[in-house]
Amino acid sequence: MEQSQGSPKSGRSRAKRAKETSRQSEARLKLMLESVTDGVVVTDLKGVIIEANEKAVELAGVGSKNELLGRSPFDFITPLEHEKLIMSMQETLAGGSTRGYEYTILRADGSEFIGGVSSNLLKDASGKPIGFIVIARDITERKRVEQALRESEQKYRSLVEHTDAGIATIDLNGRVTFVNNSLCTMIGYSERELLGQPFASFLHPDDKERLRELFQRALSSPAQVYLEFRVIHKKGHTVHMGASPTSIVYDDQIVGFNAIVHDITRLKHTEAKLLDYQKALRSLASQLALAEERERRRIAVEVHDRISQTLALCRMKLGALIDAEPSTQLTEPLSEIQSLLKQLVEETRSLTFELSSPLLYELGLEAAVERLTEQMKEQNNAVFSFEDDRQPKPLDEDIRVLLFQTVRELLINIAKHAQARSAGVNFSRQGEHIKIVVEDDGIGFDASQFGSGRKRTTGFGLFSIRERLHLIGGQMKIESQPGRGTRVTILAPLKQNNKAKEPA
Repeated sequence: MEQSQGSPKSGRSRAKRAKETSRQSEARLKLMLESVTDGVVVTDLKGVIIEANEKAVELAGVGSKNELLGRSPFDFITPLEHEKLIMSMQETLAGGSTRGYEYTILRADGSEFIGGVSSNLLKDASGKPIGFIVIARDITERKRVEQALRESEQKYRSLVEHTDAGIATIDLNGRVTFVNNSLCTMIGYSERELLGQPFASFLHPDDKERLRELFQRALSSPAQVYLEFRVIHKKGHTVHMGASPTSIVYDDQIVGFNAIVHDITRLKHTEAKLLDYQKALRSLASQLALAEERERRRIAVEVHDRISQTLALCRMKLGALIDAEPSTQLTEPLSEIQSLLKQLVEETRSLTFELSSPLLYELGLEAAVERLTEQMKEQNNAVFSFEDDRQPKPLDEDIRVLLFQTVRELLINIAKHAQARSAGVNFSRQGEHIKIVVEDDGIGFDASQFGSGRKRTTGFGLFSIRERLHLIGGQMKIESQPGRGTRVTILAPLKQNNKAKEPA
């Protein structure tokens, strides 16, 4: 006889299966609770704890789960935060879950920590709310780090916003991603007007290409450099800036640049004035040197025309007197006086050349220097030679005088200090320049010390000559080593045939 479906035995089987299913569900739930790294408690709708995992026991600071069961989460927070917990429970009932809230969790041993707590609504099989699942974690360290970051950010922002230096960040496309107030003040644009804009759009047109090349070069090297450039202020005037950009590197890749920017407009204007002053001083020095040379020439002419010629005339008349009375007792002393007058005439002529060579004005620079080398050869043991390519080398008067003074100073230095056996001067034409090489085989010196102030030259001064050469568009190069002689190369511009004539 078959058993009916509603028999007592069938009912007992279904109850057994349901019980087993419930037991398995509880086991899975317990396993899940214990595998979670956060503290988890289950409460009924009144907030009474009915289940908890071991992490929750640890966070609460109690000895076992039994010490949690039957208690309320309100027992583990400060009274000031009860209202917040009630609001959280109401929010969960209304929406099924709640965002995380932060509470000061009170442990059983009296210590406390900051906890991040969220909750979800627990429902039965029919969907009816039956309690809450509350998840908590210790976020004390995270809050400490966040606070430290906030303080660091606040200090950085305060530093960035209150420094006098402009600060900007630029991405790889050259667009501005950050600026501080100081930079905005420097160029007259607001932060809103600068952000997202190509920084090159604010540059002076003449600086754009140079900065673009430097920007591309910086992409291949993270080395810090110093740049000077100009920016057009919003009001239209030019602002000179100096910047020290540094690469922003992420995962070994340059992703942008930070730049500390200074307004150097006043400095550049001061430099320009200083350069003008230096140019004026050089011009004044040149005028003084020319005035000195004119005065030397005037004295030389006076010595030649008045003293030298008078002495020569006296010698001639004395000679005539001796010839008229050859046998008198005065003949011998008169002859001695005539000899002294001859010597004096020669010394006066030599003095005239030392003051100002008349050949420089009558025959030109080449003839004056050639005669100078002959004099140096006569007065010294060394061999002084002169060579010229015989090409025309027209020179303005001030340049001709300067070059003669330069060569004379070099030859005097060789005679006094070089201990040379031979020295030579070579003239040649190099395009629109005259090239003069003065070379000796003397003891030489450390050329790196030239102009350092460690040694001072006598006479006109090589340093002063170099400055004046620079002023007229010329240059002087000195090559020397101890024991290997010295070679000085001078370049100076020739007179231009197409130079505009001054009105008569």
